[in-house]
Amino acid sequence: MKRWFRVLLCCIAIAGSTKAQPLEAGFRNPPVGPVPFAGPQWREMFKHVVAEAHRLGLQVNMNNDAGWCGSGGAWVPPDKAMQKLVWTETQVTGPTHVDRVLPQPQVIAGYYRDVAVLAFPAPAADNRIPDIAGKTALIRQEFLLPASLPEQDASAAIRR
Repeated sequence: MKRWFRVLLCCIAIAGSTKAQPLEAGFRNPPVGPVPFAGPQWREMFKHVVAEAHRLGLQVNMNNDAGWCGSGGAWVPPDKAMQKLVWTETQVTGPTHVDRVLPQPQVIAGYYRDVAVLAFPAPAADNRIPDIAGKTALIRQEFLLPASLPEQDASAAIRR
């Protein structure tokens, strides 16, 4: 296994990179390898990787996560893992008393829990931010920022 790491790090250096980042990139239920995470053999292998990287002039960055983002891993149940805030919208004409079951937002990894119900008067104009899901990284989306932002009507803002 040490030879494999040596070859991999040499390839990274030959390709012109100055950094290496070991991570487990599986999303759900990554395959279990022969070396338990953070066990004695894993620590010895990581020590070898850092020494080899140093010899090759590479920096090693270690994230605190299993996967591409967030702390956790397949062993962490969804209710204890990183959360994503999801929502639905229901418009009501009022003032009135509302007694109804609201639509459930998206369930992620088989898990959903209510956090809050917010009610507020709708602004006179629809001043939604275009492409808000991509701009807040809820979805993967590439877009160009405009040279300038349009002026907004201050009377359309929701008062506190």
